[in-house]
Amino acid sequence: MQVWRWSHAGRVCSGDYLENKDDGDRSIYLIFEGKFIKAILISVYSILALSCLSVIIVAGCICKRNVQEELEENGDQQTTKRQSAFTKALDPDYEAAMRESARSITAKRNMFVDAPTQGS
Repeated sequence: MQVWRWSHAGRVCSGDYLENKDDGDRSIYLIFEGKFIKAILISVYSILALSCLSVIIVAGCICKRNVQEELEENGDQQTTKRQSAFTKALDPDYEAAMRESARSITAKRNMFVDAPTQGS
């Protein structure tokens, strides 16, 4: 819609180049339709911009609150390291625990496969 409406042909058809839009022939120019599409496009982009702005504001507030909570928990310590899923996954102890867990699962599977059958 936006390409058609704001192209040269779309602006001509909508009567944007007319000096007085009331004098335009309604059978040739689509003045009402042009205004409608223009209003819809402007409102859609306005809603999109406001949505992005609100997401940025909310993200900033949440980040600020988390930083304040960390400072309150740690006191005067300058180094605040937040434990997130990403930092936890990079921890060598966590990696070792995950390897151990995978080995134990594999061992359990092998235990059931290698079990002798009864009745032979």
